[in-house]
Amino acid sequence: MAQYVRGDSVRVEADFWDPTTTAETAVTPSTITISIFDPVGNQIVSEASMTLSGTTGTYYYEYQSTVTSLVGIYNYRCSGVVSSKTGRKKGSFELSKETDV
Repeated sequence: MAQYVRGDSVRVEADFWDPTTTAETAVTPSTITISIFDPVGNQIVSEASMTLSGTTGTYYYEYQSTVTSLVGIYNYRCSGVVSSKTGRKKGSFELSKETDV
């Protein structure tokens, strides 16, 4: 799990593949969003748009934490619609106090 210090910018990336083939073919979903939840489960980012990173199928979102952000594990969920199917990626990252890293 990626670790960051409060106040850092956290980059979350997600890759999307064509669900209709067995080959891993990168695709551009019609809708790409991310939601982020803080350590106590509050949704702090709600279905925000993600940005194409320059490579087909790879998207990112920059979450800017603050020096007062809660310390702990943040969970995220990325969603993208491809061929009428919704693909999802779940993950997490940790924010800590500067002295904890």
